[in-house]
Amino acid sequence: MKKYRHSGLRFDFVSDKGYVQPMRRLGYRAFFLPLCTDPALFHPATSAEESGKFDLVFVGNSYRRQMDDMLALAPEFVDSLAPFLGGIIACYLDDVEYDIEARITETMRSTALPRELSFEKACYIAKHAAGYFGRKRIVTALARRYPGFRVFGDAGWLRDLPPERVGSAGYYKTLAEVYRKARIAIDINRMVIRDGFTQRPFDILASGGFVLTSAKPVVGDFFSPDGPEQDIAVFRSERELFDRIDYYLSHDRERLAIAERGRQTVLSAHTYDHRVAAMFLLISQELAAVPSGAS
Repeated sequence: MKKYRHSGLRFDFVSDKGYVQPMRRLGYRAFFLPLCTDPALFHPATSAEESGKFDLVFVGNSYRRQMDDMLALAPEFVDSLAPFLGGIIACYLDDVEYDIEARITETMRSTALPRELSFEKACYIAKHAAGYFGRKRIVTALARRYPGFRVFGDAGWLRDLPPERVGSAGYYKTLAEVYRKARIAIDINRMVIRDGFTQRPFDILASGGFVLTSAKPVVGDFFSPDGPEQDIAVFRSERELFDRIDYYLSHDRERLAIAERGRQTVLSAHTYDHRVAAMFLLISQELAAVPSGAS
């Protein structure tokens, strides 16, 4: 929000509902719009050889470089956060609806900060550190539990995983192939994303893959996480994540049926064409509501 000053001449679309009201209070003309996919890039396998190579994958960076930068900026402060971060990460992994951002903000307000560190910067560092350590914990736990698990991301993962568990995938070249070859693709969100989507669920489903994502409220607004029309799978805790993986790895027919329904949902409502149309419709409605002669 600091990068662009608010302006009545601009519409700001954000992919996390949690940012809309805070931005509006600051004067931004903010609206929620989920991310989406390009079915020309992400589509099902064209041959049997392209599918079923990996039991389980996660695609995402380690954030190790960013974490190293933060350690260099305020090493003693980051070290002092360790017990607090461990506690809130444990709370989140017991319940993914736990509000980590609010807890961090509350704690930073009552913490004696280093002189060179503003409140906003302290919150930023704490949020990103929580995201880094939380993602690392889930990924390493998956690697220990599932021999067929692979992570595709940056070289930072090599500090925590053996080379045979780590791969790379170019977004416009090989990422769709990775999703097509996975029986289950995990969507591990940054913990401070309270009510928004990453790109992963849309790309995975468009590729014909099966996605398992955290149970944020927004998921139910756009998908069916349970019932006869289920088109996505969700987990509410680390324990439930493991349980869902175990279940769907042993129920191929059910998993494939959910993935196909998810693909149809994405193609019918979540492509770039749909998002552009939604933007123009919303903008036209907002402009039509402006009184004549108003600036």
